[in-house]
Amino acid sequence: MCLRRTQIKELPADLKVGGNLYLNYTGITILPEDLTVNGDLSIYCTKIEKLPENLTVVGNLDASETAITKLPDKFNIKGSICLKDRKINILPDNLQVNGDLDLSNTQINKLPANLNVAGSLNLHNTRINKLRACQPSSCTARSGLA
Repeated sequence: MCLRRTQIKELPADLKVGGNLYLNYTGITILPEDLTVNGDLSIYCTKIEKLPENLTVVGNLDASETAITKLPDKFNIKGSICLKDRKINILPDNLQVNGDLDLSNTQINKLPANLNVAGSLNLHNTRINKLRACQPSSCTARSGLA
């Protein structure tokens, strides 16, 4: 479902999407509490401030250039997570990312306990100054590291 650049400002409370959901450049500010997307979810360049606790995304999540400052403790993203170019400053402990995690150009200053990233971890231009032992198969930490 592609709603990019539409005038839609609200989604139905019981929305379940069988494929991808693209909300880029919309006036939507809140996602439904039990939103399920069986593909990718892109909320790039929206005014969404938080993700719902029960969010399920079978594909990738692109939440870059949003007003989100933290992720919920419980949410289920099966693919990669892109949070670049925003004010996000805290990640939940025990975060499991089955793909890549892009935190470039964010306010993040430390990685959460038990972070597990199956793909690449991009920390370019973050405030991170120390790495603990980590699980990612590859780390792309190009700046801000001790």
